[in-house]
Amino acid sequence: MRKDKPGRVLVALDSTIDSKSTLQIAVELSRCLQSRLLGLFVEDINLFNLAALPFSQNVIDPSGISRSMNLRGLERSLQSMARNMEHTLQQVASQARIDWSFQVTRGYFFAELLSHAEQHDLLVITRQVKSNYLELAMTRDEKQLKAETQNTVAIVFDGSPAAEEALRIAAKNSRDINKPLRVLLPGNQPELQEKARTLLDPYGLEVEFENLANTDISTLATVANSRNSALLIIALETGGEHPEKYFEELATQLQCPLVVVR
Repeated sequence: MRKDKPGRVLVALDSTIDSKSTLQIAVELSRCLQSRLLGLFVEDINLFNLAALPFSQNVIDPSGISRSMNLRGLERSLQSMARNMEHTLQQVASQARIDWSFQVTRGYFFAELLSHAEQHDLLVITRQVKSNYLELAMTRDEKQLKAETQNTVAIVFDGSPAAEEALRIAAKNSRDINKPLRVLLPGNQPELQEKARTLLDPYGLEVEFENLANTDISTLATVANSRNSALLIIALETGGEHPEKYFEELATQLQCPLVVVR
């Protein structure tokens, strides 16, 4: 990534209800970093595979009422969702005065996301599928309270150049949304904490440091969720040789959006 600012931010959208809240975070990141935003709506191929089955059903509301799914109905539904997402993106991006674009693609969610990653410096992801029915049942005030009580921006910092850039982005976002920054450090390494503190000094932030026994998926998700994080920021290289699998599992376990920095 360039050291001045990211060139483009990509927000991954699909049929899950949490995509809307993720869009708000992506717009805020783009605004504070002065970056162009692409909204990528993914028509998940798994849904089409399911709809092709002869006895498939789709649960469509919290009451558990199910109706038969067919390919034509699924396509109409996803097209409607995509139009609504594009309209929402247009509204919030215009309010934030950022450049934006919107694209629809079909395939496996994370495969499509990572295939577009090379042209973008920040990826904003959410896969909070398990919470959909709870979100649907929440009132507007309850959703606002939930957002207000998400009290930290979490960042995984291992001292690498990519992690340094992720730390700078986390600091800018934390300052912009007026939330404390929590820096997650692998192991007990005082020199790593001192390095992070030096990088953060110019931002004048309230910073909390936390040493982790390791930075595996389960540990990161548990810590981020238990600290009620507003989002988790992490470098792409943390995903290792198989980033698609790594970030899919991490995003699914998180109760907040995941921001991946290239």
